[in-house]
Amino acid sequence: MLWFRESAVLERFRSGVGGFRPKISGLAAGSGFGIGPEYYKSVGALTLRTSAQSSLRGYRRFDFELAAPRLSGGKFFAEFYGVHHNYPSLSYYGPGPDSEKGGRTDFRLEDTAIDATFGVRPVKHLSIGASGGYLLNNVGPGTDSRYASSERVYTPAQAPGIDVQSNFSRIGTFAQYDWRDNPGGARRGGNYFAQFSDYRKFRRLNMEAQQFIPVLNQRRVFALRANPRLLSATAASRFRSTCNQH
Repeated sequence: MLWFRESAVLERFRSGVGGFRPKISGLAAGSGFGIGPEYYKSVGALTLRTSAQSSLRGYRRFDFELAAPRLSGGKFFAEFYGVHHNYPSLSYYGPGPDSEKGGRTDFRLEDTAIDATFGVRPVKHLSIGASGGYLLNNVGPGTDSRYASSERVYTPAQAPGIDVQSNFSRIGTFAQYDWRDNPGGARRGGNYFAQFSDYRKFRRLNMEAQQFIPVLNQRRVFALRANPRLLSATAASRFRSTCNQH
């Protein structure tokens, strides 16, 4: 174990070679272990990152990011981001809080999202910006033989959006106040974020608060987090059934 730590094997594995490195993470609930290659390159003010992941159960995710995180000495930032998901067997238990475990079905979700973001840092720790993009959805029969496909059990009234391929354009604004000592492994400070998005057919508000409290000479840290999400009542059910990965 001492050799493993001093040789920095894990750090070398994560940093990769020639810009290529492994990307390991879960893709969605029930997807199983997900892994794939990621490429990262920084040239001047621009950074490029792209990755492809697949899980043991056939879930796939591809994304591409081109960013300029520190324009004009760090006062401005911009980003273009695209992502595609292909999740063949997402669970659906029925509408509302009274749904039961025995009502489990599955459905396929394929979606592609593209977004462009531009922002400014008017003072230290504070970022404010705006974004715009487009989201394309395709909902189809699930592939897990253990469960019935959702459209065979639930009607469109019970699963809004299951019979309609809903695409959305979106625009939004956001604000973030981040005073963590190290965003990659914070031991003190906080991160507060709010984003308002207008999808034309409904609106969405995401908020997140993180606070890190060190104890015992910063050898232990209490991490507190709150993450509420609010939708306009007119379209919340449709959004959940067709866009629950976003």
